[in-house]
Amino acid sequence: MVFLHVIPPSRRMMNAFIKETRARFTKDRHIFYFVAKCPDSEKSLFAYGDVFQMEGKNKIQKAKHFDKMAKISDYIVWHCMTQPSRHLLFFSLPRYLKKSIWIMWGIDLYNWKRPHSDLKDKIKNMIDGYWRNNVRHIISLLPLDGDYYRKSFPKSKAKIYVATYPFSDETFATMNRLAN
Repeated sequence: MVFLHVIPPSRRMMNAFIKETRARFTKDRHIFYFVAKCPDSEKSLFAYGDVFQMEGKNKIQKAKHFDKMAKISDYIVWHCMTQPSRHLLFFSLPRYLKKSIWIMWGIDLYNWKRPHSDLKDKIKNMIDGYWRNNVRHIISLLPLDGDYYRKSFPKSKAKIYVATYPFSDETFATMNRLAN
């Protein structure tokens, strides 16, 4: 299986995760992808291999680059969904949404909604809410986050799993046990 991990370009947050994923999941291919441009200070993440950032001179080329990566992937794993609404509109296309797994980090669950001060905020909330309501698989870092999600999106049919960051040997053993 091929997993496309959409991650923030941050060594502090993702270095251990990439390292452990590489060490523990050798049968599957894991591609790590930055939607945002990777700052020079974080470029060492590329040394792991299969680490990419969205490329292109314009929005269409960037969208095509993401689409190419998504097409070769069985799953798209979103580590913290804090993407701008214009990106979420694109990521809400059925071909992406049906492959999506959202790993909620908290801020993307509790603080995504904008105040309804104008029409623009209402439209952004509608787009963001649509994606969150229609993602098929969710990994909650804490059981209470899963409960909060269910209360916030009662019509969602998403399956919710609980796994914690940083991953430990016990977490990987649980993931192996639940793999099927």
